[in-house]
Amino acid sequence: STQEGSSLINYTALKNSEEFLEFTRLSLELQQMDLKTVSFNVKIALFINIYNALVIHGYLVIGPPKDLYQRIHFFNHTCYNVGGLTYSLNDIEHGIMRGNQKPPNSYCRVFQSGDKRLQAAVVVWDPRIHFALIRGTKSCPKLQVFDPEQLDEQLNAAAMEFCSAEVEVKFLGDQSAPDFSQYGLGALREHLQAQGVDFSTFTEKTEFREACRATVVFANNGQMARREVSLPAVFELYKDDFGSTDADLLYWVKPFLPPEKQDDLERAIDKDDWIVRFKPFDLAVNKAEPSSNGNHYSRVPIPPSPATPTSPTGISKPRPRRGGSTYEAGNVQRFPTS
Repeated sequence: STQEGSSLINYTALKNSEEFLEFTRLSLELQQMDLKTVSFNVKIALFINIYNALVIHGYLVIGPPKDLYQRIHFFNHTCYNVGGLTYSLNDIEHGIMRGNQKPPNSYCRVFQSGDKRLQAAVVVWDPRIHFALIRGTKSCPKLQVFDPEQLDEQLNAAAMEFCSAEVEVKFLGDQSAPDFSQYGLGALREHLQAQGVDFSTFTEKTEFREACRATVVFANNGQMARREVSLPAVFELYKDDFGSTDADLLYWVKPFLPPEKQDDLERAIDKDDWIVRFKPFDLAVNKAEPSSNGNHYSRVPIPPSPATPTSPTGISKPRPRRGGSTYEAGNVQRFPTS
């Protein structure tokens, strides 16, 4: 159950729906699937739908993570059995759809040499998949079902819809770099405070001045930036998927913007007077409240035969938080409730 025109999901209505009962009834059939026989497009569409279904299924059965530790655990340990092998959310995203690239801020790949699941990993990685995956937060794209016969068109549309809404090009105008040598201590403190810089350990005025100078960002042309390009956080977290430099990000995103924003971005690139700012993730749960007109239901991405969320044998359970406990319901691992 989704809110029309929104990326929010009515989890309460969905949990009580006949759709979810049917989803649960089919939950073991993917265990019999042979991934060796599926084509590239079928595999990508299948795993996108499985990933999105697993996030929703995990939220309904386990509950959404409440902090960073639980979030890491949720994505590492919330799993489906596909073809007799266990795939966590991170296994699906990084091992399969990102071609076993290292997850952000990680030193190792999710699949090691000899892992049977490597046979399902893609060889050619498509960054547009980032705009197809929902991760259960308000920074997510809209939920939809992906069809292997329309995969390219759907991925293009998903990237365009997300980037058109989230990418902004702001004209800052002509600016000159502030001369902090002329600032008094009070003005230096005020500038740092406005920039969110901690100066509590500073004792010398020179420290304040150096910290202030570090807050001034120049464009590639060596001048104060005249344009600011705001990109969603996914471009910062997965920067290497889109390119190696900020300029690569602009060239990648440009075709997925509406004409007016494309023109603004083209001017920024031509003048070389831009800087990039990354928006922070909104990690609040993408939860929609029940409609006052009663629950409404939209199609959810039910794979042909989704498997029940499980925790792989041998995976350690999360340590109980103070005042709480860790427990299991069947083979579904739950987080501490407090």
